[in-house]
Amino acid sequence: MSKHSVARVLLVVSLAALGWSVLVFLTGGFTWETTSFRFSSHDPFRPLVAAVLGLLAYWAMAPQTVATFMDRVDRAISRRGTIVAVVLAVAVAAAGIKYGTYAASGSDSYGYVSQADLWLTGRLRVDQRALDLASPFDDWALSPLGYHPGPTPHVIVPTYAPGLPLLMAAAKTTAGTNGPYYVVPLMGALTVLLTFLLGRLLFDDIVGVAASALVAVSPTFQFQLMWPMSDVPAAAAWTLAVVMAVLRRPFAAGLASAAAIVIRPNLVPLTVAVAIIAIWPDPRRREHMADLVHACAWFAIGVIPGAGGIALLNKYLYGGPTVAGYTHLDSLFRWGHATTNVARYVPWLLVTQTPFVAAALLPFASRRFTVPGTESERGPIRAGLAAFLALLALSYIFYQPFDDWWFLRFFLPGFPMLLILAAGALRSTTSLIGRTAQIVLLAAVVIVVFGWELSTAQWRGVYNVHAGEQRYVTVGRELADSTPTNAVFLAMQHSGSLRYYTRRLTVRYDSLPPGSLDEALAVLRSRGFHPYFLLEQWEESAFRRRFADKSVMGRIDWPPARKWATASSVALYDPEDRSKVARP
Repeated sequence: MSKHSVARVLLVVSLAALGWSVLVFLTGGFTWETTSFRFSSHDPFRPLVAAVLGLLAYWAMAPQTVATFMDRVDRAISRRGTIVAVVLAVAVAAAGIKYGTYAASGSDSYGYVSQADLWLTGRLRVDQRALDLASPFDDWALSPLGYHPGPTPHVIVPTYAPGLPLLMAAAKTTAGTNGPYYVVPLMGALTVLLTFLLGRLLFDDIVGVAASALVAVSPTFQFQLMWPMSDVPAAAAWTLAVVMAVLRRPFAAGLASAAAIVIRPNLVPLTVAVAIIAIWPDPRRREHMADLVHACAWFAIGVIPGAGGIALLNKYLYGGPTVAGYTHLDSLFRWGHATTNVARYVPWLLVTQTPFVAAALLPFASRRFTVPGTESERGPIRAGLAAFLALLALSYIFYQPFDDWWFLRFFLPGFPMLLILAAGALRSTTSLIGRTAQIVLLAAVVIVVFGWELSTAQWRGVYNVHAGEQRYVTVGRELADSTPTNAVFLAMQHSGSLRYYTRRLTVRYDSLPPGSLDEALAVLRSRGFHPYFLLEQWEESAFRRRFADKSVMGRIDWPPARKWATASSVALYDPEDRSKVARP
């Protein structure tokens, strides 16, 4: 067989492997089993790698053909990069809308969605003075997840920053009940578009397309895309700020930074990095000092409304302009947390994003890989991007450690820059390995990383979170219909969602003093309430440890009044049912 024929066969086999990879991803794979043999394929990444290796081998056998084809691809993307980025952004929005949780669940989701409703009513303080519940109840016991006591007794206030709830409130007025759940998918689409634009500004359209594609399928980004939380909106706002800074629009960069601060106030130090890029004067101009003063003024005018608004809101909700919604910050940040966090976050980043992300360091380490342009243009950009990534890391490196990989969400504002710099470093290798080799290298790496990220997101359950979170909606809506209006639920994990879906009072059992259950039930009954316990299976042991020693009710040793066989089993216990069950 001739070399030409071998190359053609190799190309066909490689394309078939590529198609197989796509098919396995879309279908989830299959297993074909007979009495004689068993054949299964559930991992789309392996055939993808085989396809890429086959295509690289084809390049070695037919270099001219590949060079011609890759040159056409390079020109096509350079001309139509914006279209590709828009398609990616639409796909991201569609994925978030299709697979999103649509649930005011847990602490974060409930906290943001319920606060949006408060903004629509114009009252951010929830007044509970009319309850007038005596000891053992205090304001903490009557604060559901996502809320805590305010500066006024018997008034609770939201824990989370107002940026995302304000967007949700606007979306709810225009798109109805599901409006708040559309915000994050749309902000995800905006993040992808802004990543492309920033990549084009720093390098070219090829880098912009490559980075936006890798951001779009990043497991961390995809995971947070499904939740009504502020991580993706924060990434969009900070990326917009950097884009405006690179365009040397200090007022617009300041406004975008202000929006980012309102969404995630603890990242206010990142404004320093944005300012470095936006206001750095051009030393070639005689008026560069005047330019600096002018740019600083416009940047400050843009930033001040966001920072000032947060200070005023903190004063109103928490009692002081610098008092954060999160309490006990001294216990959240400690020097000793750094070692644990580095040991966790670095491997999580390399596993989910592949070691390719480490190439983002090359533009800082060597001018050979740096962003295009003159040194006076590159200097502030390199300094600003380095400061941005460093300040972002410092914002969380001393924060309390977490055990789940998706807490990489804290660093999402830096993902667009990391992937742009990594792709740009490979794009800058033309002088080292030649134009064709550089295009082939970048294409091969991006395809492999893209496939790894997408398959990793799939097997880590990113597209299945909806099913698990729907238990909050199901339980809440069923109890709204089946319990009396004077019902009060002792709960923890569902303390917020039950308030949202049932409009009933909830009590945080984990904030009641140990051994005080009987007293708490007596107080509730004396005020005309019908108490229930609503517990997930994993909560029952904690409930017993807290109350069983001094209360027979704390043993919860009678059958539940209602049970839901969801992803995490949930049970409703009515204390009155215990007296109806014959006890030995």
